[in-house]
Amino acid sequence: MFGFREGISIQQAVFTLTDNILTTLNQWQHVGGIFSDLSKVFDCVNHEILLCKLNCYGIHGLNIKWFESCLTNREQRLYVIPQNHQHKFSSNWGAMKCGVPQGSVLGLVLFIINISGLLLNMNIDSKLVLFMDDTSVLITANNLRDLQRKPTSVLNQINKWFIANGLSLNKGKTIAMHFKSNNLKDSPFPISYQDKEIKEVTNTKFHGLSLDK
Repeated sequence: MFGFREGISIQQAVFTLTDNILTTLNQWQHVGGIFSDLSKVFDCVNHEILLCKLNCYGIHGLNIKWFESCLTNREQRLYVIPQNHQHKFSSNWGAMKCGVPQGSVLGLVLFIINISGLLLNMNIDSKLVLFMDDTSVLITANNLRDLQRKPTSVLNQINKWFIANGLSLNKGKTIAMHFKSNNLKDSPFPISYQDKEIKEVTNTKFHGLSLDK
């Protein structure tokens, strides 16, 4: 997990991703990437699930009650203010069952705790690079056939974890790319997600760095 922690910067996320790609290619293996992010990641953190995770990390007694007090029994409502500032509208107050405070150190720490379990859910043939709400996965294989077979199962595995933890994958921003050296044959990198093909691209941006095939 990169970002939100001292000494763990965006530059290290970029280096980790590119180093893994180049190392795999230098070993004459095949590598592909899935690049996606999460929808409204801070707003979708489920309080009940988060409190269970805090308990598993050893936070008990008065400490867990403090977190529970901070997260629960919060309400919000929507204001609509026209440009002429007349006839203001507002919704009824509603209980907040999800979401952590944004713009605070506490909110960032709670987000890290909430999503860190995803790293333990990956198989040996995939490398996860997390930075904020961006989720990037590198998939390696010894041959092209295996590489084309793995991506769909990896993405479904990730999405299954997201759903179980109350998070939602942003399908519209999810893309795939097959990285290759000049001596490897160009070939499709098919990924199906909920009966739809994930868009395959020949170049993309990764936190300011241009990546291409």
